[in-house]
Amino acid sequence: MFPFGQERYRQLIQGLLAGIATRVKSERESLTFEENEIAPQIQPQIDAVNSQLLRELAAAEQRVNAARRAAEEQHQSEVRQVEAELTSAGNLAQRQYQTGLEAVEKNYKDEAWVISSVLDETSESNPKYKLDRLKAQLQQSRDWMRKQKEELDPLYDSTV
Repeated sequence: MFPFGQERYRQLIQGLLAGIATRVKSERESLTFEENEIAPQIQPQIDAVNSQLLRELAAAEQRVNAARRAAEEQHQSEVRQVEAELTSAGNLAQRQYQTGLEAVEKNYKDEAWVISSVLDETSESNPKYKLDRLKAQLQQSRDWMRKQKEELDPLYDSTV
């Protein structure tokens, strides 16, 4: 969560607070003096403190900007990672959907063939037609065997 560590941020914030406190103190002191009341010997000290504060403020802004950039880069990296994971999950779901759809379509075609075969009574692949044909063949076989038996019975009886 903190690219530079929580302690480093705490130090940065304490530095900023100290700089702000020093700036506030200086501004309060400067407000108590009127411009012409400032002693000439104090003016260089005031200028030095003011210049020091401006340098500290600029350094603090640089540290804050660096920390912000690092946090934004980490955030963008995490966003890209989450996007990649979501894309991967979406692709997997799409493949699973496509596989399921293909299975359903195959099952539909198979069942449609069975239904059309059953409903088309003239089709050779119709189960009823096949059953009727097999019954007829079986009956023909029985008749042929009965004839054979009738022809063979007298021969058998004569030999016995």
